[in-house]
Amino acid sequence: MDLMSEPLYIILFSTISGTIAYGIWLIFEKNLSLQKRFRFLYPMQKMVVAFYLVPFFYLWLRLPFIIDIQGFKGEKFFLWTPFIVWFRIGLFTCWLVGAIMVFIRYFIFIREMNKLFKNSLFPAEQQVVLLKDKIAKELHLHRKVEIYRSYGVLTPMVGGVWKKKILIPNRNYEESELKAILYHEMVHIKQWVIGFRYIVLVLQVVHWFNPLVRKLLLSLDEWSETSCDLAVHYDTICGLSFDEYFEIVMKGLETEYKKVFALLIKFQKTKGVNERMSKVKNYKKERDLKLAGGILAMSLFMAVSSTTSMAAGLGINQVHNALYDFTETRTVVQKEENGYIVYEEELTAEDRAKMREMLTMQWRNGNFTFDEDLKADDLLYSNQFSVSNGGEIMVSASVSPSDVTVNVGIITPNGTKVYVSGEGLISNTFDVTKTGKYRVFIENESDTPVSVSGFVAYSD
Repeated sequence: MDLMSEPLYIILFSTISGTIAYGIWLIFEKNLSLQKRFRFLYPMQKMVVAFYLVPFFYLWLRLPFIIDIQGFKGEKFFLWTPFIVWFRIGLFTCWLVGAIMVFIRYFIFIREMNKLFKNSLFPAEQQVVLLKDKIAKELHLHRKVEIYRSYGVLTPMVGGVWKKKILIPNRNYEESELKAILYHEMVHIKQWVIGFRYIVLVLQVVHWFNPLVRKLLLSLDEWSETSCDLAVHYDTICGLSFDEYFEIVMKGLETEYKKVFALLIKFQKTKGVNERMSKVKNYKKERDLKLAGGILAMSLFMAVSSTTSMAAGLGINQVHNALYDFTETRTVVQKEENGYIVYEEELTAEDRAKMREMLTMQWRNGNFTFDEDLKADDLLYSNQFSVSNGGEIMVSASVSPSDVTVNVGIITPNGTKVYVSGEGLISNTFDVTKTGKYRVFIENESDTPVSVSGFVAYSD
C-alpha cells in the first residue's frame, strides 16, 4: 500500500467511529441528564475523543494482514485501481493542506500566548501560596503546582503541559473569591482537564474538516466546567454556598467582558454558566450512579459505540470493494482460440508485497517445470529469462482442487501482468512483443489453498 493510503484510511475510520460515538453519547447525555445523573458524562466524553483518535475498526481490519492470520480476508480493501489511487491522492492532499493551515494557526496562537504569559508573570503572595498548598493537600494533589499573578490574563486559568501553573489576574480579591478560584483551578488540575485540552488540539488539527468535532469541543468545555463545579460544591470543604460560589463565577465573567467588546460571546458564556448553575443546583449526589453503576454505564457506552463503528466499517469495506470492481483496470487483450480470455493489468504494490519466488526444475534449453502449493491470496513468480520480440512463452499448469480458479501468466519487462484465468488444466501461449526479461507467475486469489504443477517453454 502506498504512503498516502494508510493515514487516509486511519483518518477516515477514526472520524466515522468518533462521530458515531459522539451521537451515542448525546443519547446517553439526554437520558442521564433527565435523571440528574451527571457524574460520568464527562468521562464518557473523553472516551468519544478516544474514538476520534484511534481507528478501532481499521486496526481490526489491518491486523490479520500484519500477522498473516489465515482464513481472514479484507477482500479488496487493500487493493487499488488507478481511479482509487488518484481519488485517494486528491483527498489526502486536501486534508493535508487543511491540517497544515489549522496547525499553523494554533502554533502561532500558542506561541503568542506563551510569550505574553512569560513577560507578564510574577510570583503570587505568600498567603495565596499557603492557601493553594492547603487545598492541594485536601484534594490529595501531590504534583507541584506553581501560582502566579499576571497582567496578561483577564480571568484565572491554568497553563503548562508538565509543570502546572495557576495564573491569577493582578487585582484585589476578597478571601472568598480567592478560595473559590483556587478550588476551581486545582480541581481542574486534579481532573487532568488541561492536559486533555492539549490532546484535543491534536483532534482539531486531524479532524478539521468534520463540523461535529467543533461541536464536540464546545461540549467538552462545558462539561469539564460542570464536572469541576460539581466536584467543588459536593466533594470539597470549600465552605461556599451555591449562591456565593456562582456569584463569584458570574462576577469573573463580568470583569472579563468589561475589557473586550464581544457581546455575543459574553451572552453565550453567560448562558453556559446558567446551565452549569442549573445542573449543580438540581444535582442529588445520593441519586447519582455509584462507581459500579458508572463503570457499567461506560462499558455499555463503549460496547454500543464499538459495535456500531464496526458495522459502519464493514459498510465502508463493501463500498470500497464495489468501487474496486467498478474501476478495475485489467484489460481484455484478446480472446484466444482455446477459449481463454487474456487479461492485462499493472503489477500493484499489493502484488509485490505478497509475491514469493517459486522453486523450479531447470532444463538445459532453459525451459523449466514447477510444483508448488499456493496459500489463499498467494502469488508465486519464477526466475527471469530472456525472450526476444516475436517470441512465445507457453505455460501449462494443473490445479488441484480442480474447481478453484487461478491466474496463470507472465510478468513483462515493464511490470505488467498478462494472464489467463482457469480451473483444472490450464494451457496458454503468450506472444512476446518486446525484447527483455520475463517471469512466469501463478496467482491464487481465492480463499482456498491449491497445489499447482506445470511446465514452461519459451522460444525467440
